[in-house]
Amino acid sequence: MAELPNDFPARVRAARGYAGVSSQRDFGKLIDYSGTTVKNWESGQHKPNEPSAPEVVKRLAQASGLPEWFFTVPRLSRSLAPPGSAVEEQLADIKDGLEALRVETEARDLEVIRRLDEGLGPGAASQ
Repeated sequence: MAELPNDFPARVRAARGYAGVSSQRDFGKLIDYSGTTVKNWESGQHKPNEPSAPEVVKRLAQASGLPEWFFTVPRLSRSLAPPGSAVEEQLADIKDGLEALRVETEARDLEVIRRLDEGLGPGAASQ
């Protein structure tokens, strides 16, 4: 499982917005957690612990319609290739590419969150 990003609180708020739920309590009911838990996630006071994170991510994605990867940061494992080998160099290039993609994706995700915070999310034109 990938780890939860530093901006997890904003992503939970985005999920609530995409789900069309205004209260933390109602969103908590939707994902089968308490409103207090949602409040703590959104305020950054707590994050789901490692064993429960995959289930939390799944529920947030299902409730919001956002993809599960929106709520995670991929982990890049250490290379098992012999040091100095061509395979190690290729893996390093791949990791660099993945890191660049992660940074680009995170910037896009933050833009989505910013737009949601400004009320420019899905359905904004119809409001």
